[in-house]
Amino acid sequence: TYGADPERLVCSKCHAGYICLEAATTGTPEDYQRERGYICPGGSYCPAGVITPIPCPSGTYNPNNGTGTVDSCLLCPAGSFTDVSSQTQCFPCGPSSWSAEGALTCICNGTHRAFQKSDRSCICEPGYQFYDENRRLSEADSTVDCSPVVYARCDQSQIRNAAGNCVSITDSTTCAACADGKGTVDTSSGLCLCNTVTNEDQICDATCRAQQLVLCLDADTGELQIRNANSEIVHNLGVSALPTGTAACTTSGTCCRLSTIQMLSSGSYGMYNLDRSQFLALLGISETNTNTSSQGFRGRSMRSHRGFAAQEVSTVPTTSGIPSPSVCLNHGEGLVWSVSNPAAHEANPSYPVYLKDSLLNTNPTFDYGAFRNLADLMKSNVTLYTFSFTFTEPGVYVFGDSTNLNRQTVVRVVAAYETCPTTATFAPVTASRAVTMGLMKNTDMILAPDWVLIGVLLTGAAVLVIGVIGGLWYFRKTTWGNISAEVPKYRNLGMDQLASGQFGLLASKGTAV
Repeated sequence: TYGADPERLVCSKCHAGYICLEAATTGTPEDYQRERGYICPGGSYCPAGVITPIPCPSGTYNPNNGTGTVDSCLLCPAGSFTDVSSQTQCFPCGPSSWSAEGALTCICNGTHRAFQKSDRSCICEPGYQFYDENRRLSEADSTVDCSPVVYARCDQSQIRNAAGNCVSITDSTTCAACADGKGTVDTSSGLCLCNTVTNEDQICDATCRAQQLVLCLDADTGELQIRNANSEIVHNLGVSALPTGTAACTTSGTCCRLSTIQMLSSGSYGMYNLDRSQFLALLGISETNTNTSSQGFRGRSMRSHRGFAAQEVSTVPTTSGIPSPSVCLNHGEGLVWSVSNPAAHEANPSYPVYLKDSLLNTNPTFDYGAFRNLADLMKSNVTLYTFSFTFTEPGVYVFGDSTNLNRQTVVRVVAAYETCPTTATFAPVTASRAVTMGLMKNTDMILAPDWVLIGVLLTGAAVLVIGVIGGLWYFRKTTWGNISAEVPKYRNLGMDQLASGQFGLLASKGTAV
């Protein structure tokens, strides 16, 4: 409401298309400080008397300010979409997709393709693939139909791993993800269970995890912060310290946690119990000037700081991490990867690669455009040292190391109404951990033809046909022939005389003709 009366004796409803705050002096305020209100912003509508704008629903947009009815929220035109509310415009579909009016997403022209909202591309769904005009396997955007991946059949001495490959059951040296390369493949999940593992409690037990500093993103300010166990800010790194990627926090009043993974030439490590200086080193941020020295700034090339970055990043301890970890994240949490170690292998940096066709993945429409973009950046002249990603949908996601895809990190994101079963964000892959995280490989797949079985069946069918034909021929060969009945002799007596007209000879018993 607002009060135009000097003595504030009468309060009236704020006019449609405007928001009146406490002590508003007019029903059509435009100056926040002087009139204590503001005009209803685009992407929303404000009926008379409301105290907050009402967002236009997904699939609609409102480009105008000062509107008061839901009719001002227009359906997105055909060929565009929006899956979020409060939009002033819609997003166009890509060249290989289309949409109807009011769409929340676009539909790919090619079959078995998933629309990626991040870059508007249509890529093959998990378990499907296509070859480009050069007959090379491709993940590019296209309108060509994707064909199913055909998996080899495993014999009785083999088991199928999470990548879909057949490996020996008895050979303990097939697990490249393990530090010494030795382990066995779990029957249910297809993951390698290493013979030698580092338990998370050896690195940081429950008390340590409860007291450790955490890196988080403030939902209200958008600032990257280091907080203690009491959620008190130890170091405010600011907005500019956000790593490249899609870190986000949308729940007001919270600071969404970002757990850290360091990628080195020896593998990926889920990090525990980092102190303030180690967080800064991992992010490549100078101790003396955190506002200008971040190596992870969005979209910035940091080649001029390469020497500094190598020195800073190399100070992060690698002994405080779980190698090739399984990761459990609560709803709204994310990860920050230290995507390379310039001091060790600058020419061949490590960064996370989403393994689309892993049999453990559970979200067939997962938009991993940020990871494809990361790969392009790492192959270009842009130097990056950190990458962030916030998971918005529950499920299981498998990532490999770009230098060795067998070194895998399995991420389980629980739904908003669930919580991770333990406080250990990172833990080694064990049989019990796989069960606890609900990791189970997909068995719905197309297998290659069983040529041995097909050969046996065809041979059997051929033998049967030949046997039937041979039997028919034999019985036909040995069957009885056609024999005419003999005429009795008495029927031929006198036939010659009858034919010659000698009827006298035909008389019998004294008769005469």
